[in-house]
Amino acid sequence: MERFKASGFAYLGRVRLAEAPARPRKEAAFVSRAGPPQAAQRANGTGEGRAAVSPGWSTTSDKHVLRYTPSGDVYYSRLPAAAYKDPLRLPPTLPPATSPYAPSSPYAPAAAGPLPGAAAFATDAPGAMEAWPPAAAGTWAARGLRMIIGADERAPCGQPPKFPLTAVGELEFVTQGQDYICSGALVRRDRVLTAAHCVWSIAERTFVKGVAFSAGRFRTDGGAVVSPFGSQRWRHVTLISDLPSVSVAGSDLALIELDAEVSHEAGTLGVDASCGPREARGLTVATAGYASDKYNGQCVTDSCRVAWACGADATSHTCDTYMGQSGSPFWDEHNMVRGVHVRGMPTVNEFSNVNAQTLRAILLK
Repeated sequence: MERFKASGFAYLGRVRLAEAPARPRKEAAFVSRAGPPQAAQRANGTGEGRAAVSPGWSTTSDKHVLRYTPSGDVYYSRLPAAAYKDPLRLPPTLPPATSPYAPSSPYAPAAAGPLPGAAAFATDAPGAMEAWPPAAAGTWAARGLRMIIGADERAPCGQPPKFPLTAVGELEFVTQGQDYICSGALVRRDRVLTAAHCVWSIAERTFVKGVAFSAGRFRTDGGAVVSPFGSQRWRHVTLISDLPSVSVAGSDLALIELDAEVSHEAGTLGVDASCGPREARGLTVATAGYASDKYNGQCVTDSCRVAWACGADATSHTCDTYMGQSGSPFWDEHNMVRGVHVRGMPTVNEFSNVNAQTLRAILLK
């Protein structure tokens, strides 16, 4: 009960964990590749509740984080509000230059052509286009898919991918023959940033168990699914700021601590919570993840131009996404994550903005 006391956490109680995210939010969450999403039928066990805490226990201003473990033990921490006033940045870590996953040239955009809006980088950050991900190799045919805006411009991440795409990975939740997926990003070698609704069953009002993460996963032309850095299980999950709901896109963030570090050859993305005139003018950001309309293990990537109001919880974007890409990172030309994809709609999508609290949570033990 005092497991995380040194980090400022207090014990709340124990809950029954859901096998899978039952009845996910309509816009973007999990789907089953074996068929449509099915609600997990979970009965309350003796002495175990569905949730030890009300879904309204926290607000953004409360500066809470909530943590749960594979045994269903739940902890919370109210951290000093003063800790979140200063903008923070956590730098990325690149793979060794000799690694086969290192970018071929630290300052070269994709060989297929410059990213949309890439000219703005020359003004905003001269010489800073290190390790930017590949641009779309071409425009794929429009298929009228939900969350695909206009033509489908997603492109494969590579076989194998290069950094920073090696820091993006697939989250799996396998139960009763059903394979539920989300996406996430390494922000430390043992920490994965994703969407909170990927680890919280909104319908059952409880948490999801059985999380596995595979960084840099890709699918070969022959159909083999390769996880170059293996798959890691989870040690605990920290929900940042609030429990997700079907109507709120902001604060839909979670941090998964893995039970083992991922190889340093995968690298890690940084996180940037700053917001100022540069962000208001607009940034070109990239995203990548594992969409359920693609083959198992196939990563796709896209880029788009975004602008947001400082202090907002969420940002609209027009990058193409699909179910399964919930939790996908949005990062800038410095390989700094600015947000996490949480919702897709017919004409615009949204990502939750990272903030100073997100960065503090990443640093928590």
